[in-house]
Amino acid sequence: MALFKSQNIFRQYSIQNNLTQSKHDKILDIIRRYRKISRIILNDILEEYQKTGYINKGISYKSLRHYKVILEILPKAVYIQMALTQVIESLLSRESNIQNTLHDFISKQNISETDKHQLLTCNGKSRLKPGGVSRLYRRVYKHVTKRWKLPDCQHMTMRVDNRGAIVNTPVHANQRGKIFAWMKFRLLNHGEYLEIPLLSNEYFMSKEGSLANSVLLGEKDGRLFIRVMKDRTEHYQQKQLLKRSGTLALDFGLRVMFTDHLGGLHGRNWMKDIQEYDRRIQARAKALQEQGLVRLRDDKLYVRLVDKFRLMVKNSVNRVMNRLILKNPERIIVEKLDFRSPELSRRMNRLVQNCGRKLIEDKLKEFELIGIKVVRVNPAYTSQTCSECGFVSRNNRKGERFACLQCGKKLHADVNGARNILLKGLRYLTGKYKYLTAEPCSVVLTSYSAFALTSNAREPMVITPGDLSDYRPVGLPTGRDKSNDFKSFGK
Repeated sequence: MALFKSQNIFRQYSIQNNLTQSKHDKILDIIRRYRKISRIILNDILEEYQKTGYINKGISYKSLRHYKVILEILPKAVYIQMALTQVIESLLSRESNIQNTLHDFISKQNISETDKHQLLTCNGKSRLKPGGVSRLYRRVYKHVTKRWKLPDCQHMTMRVDNRGAIVNTPVHANQRGKIFAWMKFRLLNHGEYLEIPLLSNEYFMSKEGSLANSVLLGEKDGRLFIRVMKDRTEHYQQKQLLKRSGTLALDFGLRVMFTDHLGGLHGRNWMKDIQEYDRRIQARAKALQEQGLVRLRDDKLYVRLVDKFRLMVKNSVNRVMNRLILKNPERIIVEKLDFRSPELSRRMNRLVQNCGRKLIEDKLKEFELIGIKVVRVNPAYTSQTCSECGFVSRNNRKGERFACLQCGKKLHADVNGARNILLKGLRYLTGKYKYLTAEPCSVVLTSYSAFALTSNAREPMVITPGDLSDYRPVGLPTGRDKSNDFKSFGK
């Protein structure tokens, strides 16, 4: 699930050209070669998919079965990589549609909830079901798959980025103003380019945005068609900014992925999945080391486990952070990320650190693209500081419980940390504290409940009730089920 629809950011427009017949035929020849190798790439990936059960997004075109044949048809590594990326994205989109349709189909059936649960969880060799259920699942899956066809490589549009085509706006008017831009297209020979004039289009020129270095080339009825894109990021940012208000503070953890200052726990169970992959990866690494194999990346099973783990982390991060956007915050305050956990092995800590940090940072950059301000604060002492009175002690926290030794405040430890992160971020934004340091919250901040009374902003800033005061001072955080929360706090 994408953060925002690409058509809102990038709009496609068909542009006419006045190419000569020879230049026209050269481009059509490359497009036909591109479609031919796309069919070969598709067959190779599907063959590997039948063996492994998953689509390897990080596959190199040199590892394809018919790589030499592809190189003979289209001897240009740039275009081969573009075709490979386009085919994989099409297959992943198809697989996602199949899974969504499968879920909807099973959910609407007039069967018991137990049978629905068994059918919905009947994918993967690790989740074996009784024979009848497995056979029924295969029948349902085959029925659903017929609705979603494989990518049509025969009529595929060639998607070219700035490595293959560059669109430049001319400095001076050309041909009495008929040409508004030139596209520089890379040919098959090294260092050989083709200049393509793009004719003026009033509809295209009237739309907001700037030219993006991404071009779509295709063939229809023996004629070349060109589609260019306009980047409408700035316009979309301003549009989305008007819809957003309030502040959301997030505390990151491996047991609970994100905890907001209002008491919401997002991504509770992903630690179990991480520990399961940790067990399997460690077992495989130990077996290989006992056999005397030093380079783990040479083992296909080990590489497959690592790829599946990275895919799981990516899906979990995207799912949780996309749901956070539904709160429509104007700004997000987060701590500087730390993915280490004593419950995991050194190898797994390293994998989570390398993979998870980049995924979350990329997601935060997407938030900034749609107009959300992201503030990063130092998380030091946030887990030890009481958000009510500001008392700092490492004995305040015991596991997931937080009980202040001074004022007696009891709440979830991650919720308390998120509120302290909120205090640090808002004090910085309102000019009460100039720098984001690692000092205790009691030194630089007021308490969570008293902050609204002491926040004199250096510049105009709207703080909604949900930012600071919309929580239950005594009892449970907002939006939580009382039966499942903090049962041992009163003991």
